[in-house]
Amino acid sequence: MRQSTFALLCSTALLATGAANAADMPVKAAPAPVPYVQPFYNWNGFYLGGHLGWARSESTWNSNVFSSDPDFLFGSLGGTSTNGFVGGGQIGYNWAFNNILLGIEGQISATDLGRSRTFGPNVFGDTLTLSADVNWIGSLTGKLGFTANNWLFYMKGGGAWADADAALTAAIAGVGVFTASRSNTRSGWTIGAGVEWGFAPNWSALVEYQYYDFGGRTFTTPAIFGAGVPVNVETDIQTLKFGVNYRFATWR
Repeated sequence: MRQSTFALLCSTALLATGAANAADMPVKAAPAPVPYVQPFYNWNGFYLGGHLGWARSESTWNSNVFSSDPDFLFGSLGGTSTNGFVGGGQIGYNWAFNNILLGIEGQISATDLGRSRTFGPNVFGDTLTLSADVNWIGSLTGKLGFTANNWLFYMKGGGAWADADAALTAAIAGVGVFTASRSNTRSGWTIGAGVEWGFAPNWSALVEYQYYDFGGRTFTTPAIFGAGVPVNVETDIQTLKFGVNYRFATWR
């Protein structure tokens, strides 16, 4: 009995001594939180996207014969202009070097640009109707930009193509109606500028202005009074596009 009581007292004393020593030991501090570092937005690599926006087409018609021929007396032909919709897609590749970006991009857009304009009737009762339509526009451009993490400011320029239709209808009083038309794929050049914002990993939104110039194309009207009349049609287009891109590179 005495031995059991003595053993119990010794165990209690050892436990109390251990607890006291543990209380005197320094408490290990919790690890400091790791500071947040914003990932670097990666502009490199392939991307694919789409766009919607506004377009304006200007077509200028030139023919010295119509402005001087007394049988017509329409004066200067002037031209047609129209506003419309543009929408399509783009695909490209970027190379980023520190804050400098080089890229190449292909883009194609459908449009609903089309308008007619009628001159006359003149003193003889003749009328002249011009019409111009653009069905689609495309471009292949180089790109030069400046990046600020998830912001990109850029300029672009290169070749451009458009599917354009033009027609001229002359209604000659007492003679009949004569029509000449031309439809083809026209080539030209384009320049533009834009800003792009990386709002999520691999995703960016953009706004872009682009100007297209397709120069002049000449076609000849049917022979009305013994000879056809050459008419030159010049076309340029301006667009303002809003779009999104998806990037296949890893965000890092």
